[in-house]
Amino acid sequence: MAEFEKLDPNAPRGPAEIPSLAAADKRPDVQIDRSKIVDVYGNPLKYGKDPNDRSILGPDDDIPAVKQDLPPGSLRDRSLYPSLFPATLFLAEERYVLPMAQYVANSIVDVDLIDEKTYAKLQPQLKERSIFCVLDISAPEVHSGMVRWPGFRVVCKQFDVATVYFQLDLGLNLTITTHVRVWESQTQRYMNLGDRSFLKDLTREKAAEIIDNYLVREGILK
Repeated sequence: MAEFEKLDPNAPRGPAEIPSLAAADKRPDVQIDRSKIVDVYGNPLKYGKDPNDRSILGPDDDIPAVKQDLPPGSLRDRSLYPSLFPATLFLAEERYVLPMAQYVANSIVDVDLIDEKTYAKLQPQLKERSIFCVLDISAPEVHSGMVRWPGFRVVCKQFDVATVYFQLDLGLNLTITTHVRVWESQTQRYMNLGDRSFLKDLTREKAAEIIDNYLVREGILK
């Protein structure tokens, strides 16, 4: 497996290969109440570049910097999480998920990476106006020695537009990236890019490329 650290953040990023959308696992069963996704002015979620339309999230927005205080030498305060969490899950997040999450947040979206507890404490008005990159360890599922969790989220106006899913094999102490779930505005539904059977590693590099291309294609950032 290629090491994520080999990615050059200064290298030009042309169109990356993305798994065919025609073959993607689309989820019409996921119902989203779009009327509830509004900004502080009551306008629906929109993307674009019109500086005169404040209901559009785009490059003209002042995306806030959010800092978080973490215990020295640790990514998280583990006492805030249930004792049922496998200890190796914290290490997997720190060693495997964090490099990819930081790369996407800093080099693609250009915001500070925060965790889900910091995001939860933000004022609703701030959430409804901005885009955030959130490291999330709040919802792991443990089955037969495997831990699966949606570990990294790109949230736009309180709406998850992209989520990267991971799997940790507790016996082998091996972590892989299984798939990326993105919201397709044209079809108004989520689609999964990658291996939903959890057998193949999409890789962190490919997940980052998918998010980069997705944000450009949807006009969320550029």
